[in-house]
Amino acid sequence: MVVLPRSEVRRSQWVGILTIILAIAMLVGVASEFGSASEAGRVGLTLLGLVALGAGIFSAIQIWANRGFSQVVIFTEPGHFVIATSSLHEGYKLRFFRDVLNENITSFTDSEREHWSVLEQVAFHPVFKVHSVRKQVLLPLCFMVFDEVFVVDHSRRWDFFNSRNTSEPTYSDRGVGPFEVERILPQSQSGPSSS
Repeated sequence: MVVLPRSEVRRSQWVGILTIILAIAMLVGVASEFGSASEAGRVGLTLLGLVALGAGIFSAIQIWANRGFSQVVIFTEPGHFVIATSSLHEGYKLRFFRDVLNENITSFTDSEREHWSVLEQVAFHPVFKVHSVRKQVLLPLCFMVFDEVFVVDHSRRWDFFNSRNTSEPTYSDRGVGPFEVERILPQSQSGPSSS
């Protein structure tokens, strides 16, 4: 498993954009020369056009796959943290967490999953609980793999960390949360409600 640094991801996106521009220029050049080329030249131009088209398509797919910012919300609970991500399909990031924090990660019970399912209304997915890990250890791990890190404590105070460009946050801000309304949070931060 490889977790790319953010600078490498940005560089890869710029290379993809330049590849698309060059592919379009190559297709325009091939189309303009195709009519006046010999039979062998047409075969060569067709191959060049197919390569340019393939490079453009693969670059567009790569840029589309890395669009947007990845977000994580850390809910501070008594004795553990609950991790919720903005994309359920960022499997390599979740595998990274499981590899590093292996015995400290547990899955949700059915009642806990139901309790935290309210987050799915705002496109966040609770993925696991982390036990016996200090916040000072968990935060740098999140900074390494997620672009935006939100932390909410038991009294519903928010901390926001922007780590889009580096593995250390470029700035942090109190009171900024990822949800427009706080009532989306589960009613009790200490666990499923007993009602």
